Amino acid sequence: MTQHPIAPCGFYPFWFWNGAMDEDEICWQLEEMAAQGIKGFYIHARQGLQVPYLSAAFFDKVAFTIAQAERLGLLVNLYDENPYPSGSAGGQVVLGNPQWQAMRLQQQTLDTPGGAVRWELPRGKVLSCLAYPIEHGAIDWSRGIDLLEHIGTLFLEENYAETGLTAYNRKRFFANRPAPVLVATLEGAHRIYCSVQVVIENNKYFGHITDMLNKAAVRHFLDLTHERYKARFREKFGKSIYSIFVDEVWPAWSRGIPKLFSKRYGYELPPVLPALQDATHPEHARVHADLDALIYEQFCATFEKPVSAWCKKAHLRYCGEKHVARMAQLAYMDIPGCEPGHTKAGARLDLFGRSIRGNARTVASAAYFYGKEGSLCECGHSLGWSGTLQDAKRIAEGLLFCGIRYMVTHAFFFSTHALAKHDAPPSFFFQMPYWGLFKQLSDRVDSIAQHFVGTWPLARVVIVEPSRGNPSEADSAVFEALQYALLAAQVEFLIADIDILEKARIEHGAAKLRDLQINTVILPPVQQPDPQLAGWIARFSEAGGHAFNCNLAASQDALIAAVRELAPPRLALAGDSACLSQLYLTTRTDGRRTLHFLIYQGTQPFELTLSSHTNLREIPLNNHAPQSLREGEAPPSQYNHVREAEAPPSQQPIVYHRSIAPFESLLLAETLEAGPQPMAETIVIPIAGTMNITPLQKNALRLADWRMALLDESGAILQSAPVPSVPLCHQLTLGQFRFAPELRQREFGSVHDWVQPEMTIEYSLTFENDFAGLVELVMEPGSIIGEWSISINGQGAWRANNVSATASHIRGSQGVDITGALVTGTNTLVVQVRTADMNGGLRNPLYLYGDFAVSLPLTLRAPSLEGAFEAWEDNGLPFYAGIVEYETVFSLDNVPGGETTTLALT
Repeated sequence: MTQHPIAPCGFYPFWFWNGAMDEDEICWQLEEMAAQGIKGFYIHARQGLQVPYLSAAFFDKVAFTIAQAERLGLLVNLYDENPYPSGSAGGQVVLGNPQWQAMRLQQQTLDTPGGAVRWELPRGKVLSCLAYPIEHGAIDWSRGIDLLEHIGTLFLEENYAETGLTAYNRKRFFANRPAPVLVATLEGAHRIYCSVQVVIENNKYFGHITDMLNKAAVRHFLDLTHERYKARFREKFGKSIYSIFVDEVWPAWSRGIPKLFSKRYGYELPPVLPALQDATHPEHARVHADLDALIYEQFCATFEKPVSAWCKKAHLRYCGEKHVARMAQLAYMDIPGCEPGHTKAGARLDLFGRSIRGNARTVASAAYFYGKEGSLCECGHSLGWSGTLQDAKRIAEGLLFCGIRYMVTHAFFFSTHALAKHDAPPSFFFQMPYWGLFKQLSDRVDSIAQHFVGTWPLARVVIVEPSRGNPSEADSAVFEALQYALLAAQVEFLIADIDILEKARIEHGAAKLRDLQINTVILPPVQQPDPQLAGWIARFSEAGGHAFNCNLAASQDALIAAVRELAPPRLALAGDSACLSQLYLTTRTDGRRTLHFLIYQGTQPFELTLSSHTNLREIPLNNHAPQSLREGEAPPSQYNHVREAEAPPSQQPIVYHRSIAPFESLLLAETLEAGPQPMAETIVIPIAGTMNITPLQKNALRLADWRMALLDESGAILQSAPVPSVPLCHQLTLGQFRFAPELRQREFGSVHDWVQPEMTIEYSLTFENDFAGLVELVMEPGSIIGEWSISINGQGAWRANNVSATASHIRGSQGVDITGALVTGTNTLVVQVRTADMNGGLRNPLYLYGDFAVSLPLTLRAPSLEGAFEAWEDNGLPFYAGIVEYETVFSLDNVPGGETTTLALT
């Protein structure tokens, strides 16, 4: 097997390994991915995984997956953690190595009028405690008082226990939770600034996190993860295993920072820590800049460089998304990444954020300027179960617009059973009713991406990425607003930092950056302007370049107008102004062919007028993708892309008209064909009125809300309340149940625990039945935790051992035929559970399935045969998840004559 070339653009989802990882199921799910045009996937160990992470059994599952992926032509990509952020190896790095736990610098202030002061400080190492006089409302920074010697330790928690060591006495008094306490006397008003180095606790998943500024800790992380993958799969690296993903790792405070700081800058950090808390401190800017630079340089030295070097030596692409302090940090990665793309259709596209990791255009710009193969985006996170194929299309096309090559969809769930479905949904996988149509989206993305091969944005404008200058929140808001204003004005721009600009050749009023001639540079507002950048801007301006300072006082409209005059779009657009402001345009070229890609974010259709000095041809995007191309090749000649040297622009603009539908995108090519080419025509299909309705799957009644009762040993109800289907601890809280926890003593002298007693719980609900067909009771594995039984109208007594697999509902669900227990009219369903597990009980909805219709409140009735389009509740389908066929009749007065036609439902 040879070294793998550049991976094709497309979808590479996080595949959440969050179940038992049955090999037959692995095989089936991979076949589903391949059938729907997925290019590859990331093996992402996730909460719910039943195979011990990094064990031999885990690597056996990985080996099986690799073999199946090779059979199907899917690229395997690794994810370096379980679950995230990277650096903990599933929590193993800090086990037995407390010296590698990351710290947090906790800073607090206390204003005192003077006199006696008593102040309980956070538990940790006090690095600095300084008091400064307050005179006339201002801090006198020249007269600080060091209060470190006034700090001691006190036990802040009392503990009574009955656990004596002799027969003479069992009652004991202990104290716990030692913490530093300041006790001092000050003359007159003072503000006290305290900085404490504390261990990060209660962090998600692991409690602690790893100190990524500690070289030894990072080396141990690589030994536990990367090296173990290499030992097992080295021969697959760079071939069927393409890359390894780092996620959300960030440099927290480290024990070594004060020592590194004094060595690097020649002055001590603790005495000037108040400068980080107060902008009026005379050393505020200097200390802030020095500390930021130190942490950035140390993180690059301890994490970025070692991981990048390891991946290069192993022939794996280093990719991922994480906190990034400067654009230059992305140069370490083979495939730099970001994490926007989490808004649904109808909301503003969120790809142009304030931070580097939140900005797809910034990361794509970095990939271009640093000469990378491409960039990625972890997208689709937390759209909820209402996430649709339209949302996925809109996000994917927005990322392509920005220049992103790989869509790392968050996520494809191995399992959505019970609580697993709540792990930042949706799953854009087989659990969704539209999964069978995903291939059409894959082909559409392929089609656009293949045309983009070898091209770059035809930009003349660069925005300077502001992170290096420590922007305030207000500054960052200006930077974000600037980008959206340029997009609305159809001005093409890229984003660069000083390390990129310094590589430009400045001449004739422009900066030559790779393939681009930049004549306009925009500087967003920052708190700490960079002298190096100021010097470059001066040289650029002296050579005839145009530089604009964008600040809160400047008129954004005037700025955009000036920039647009210097860098006018190659394609002029006209139409309704409100709609036009939501139509984004990017123009790409490879020097021979020129493409215009437009994406519309509006919710209202409108008529668009396009003007160009060259002929345009609309490229159909709904067909199957063109034949796969190698990097650098042009698309098929049938699209007749222009060679600019062969086709001089026309003196008179050529005008085109096109109807634009909500969320539509449009790809145009400049062409040699004579005369204006026709744009796509639209056929309007009326969908008002009554239509025939045919659901292609069984309908569902979702049983989510119950009457919960606590029972005594005789079965009598102690108390009851309405509750949803969530874990027991939440039900007890929501229902305001009263119960007596048990007191459990741990080690001698330690704080005791409160534990939940074992409970007998009854959940009940009623529903109406006016349906004579078959009805199935369905549940997902893990829906009920504890010893349980189910009865309907006093019949059944179904338990875990007499339910079986069912094809209804989500794959892998269990069901039982309850038709014989139902009556016409009111039916009562009872679930009884005995458990002491606070996460147990009836914690996930149950379902009824059949060919019925559903009315609310909960009623089964005969199915509807007619209804209005997508009138889900009126049609008896409020909980339905599947495909519905609608049949209607309409008249078509004229048949469109163009080769491309758009269907619009109205």
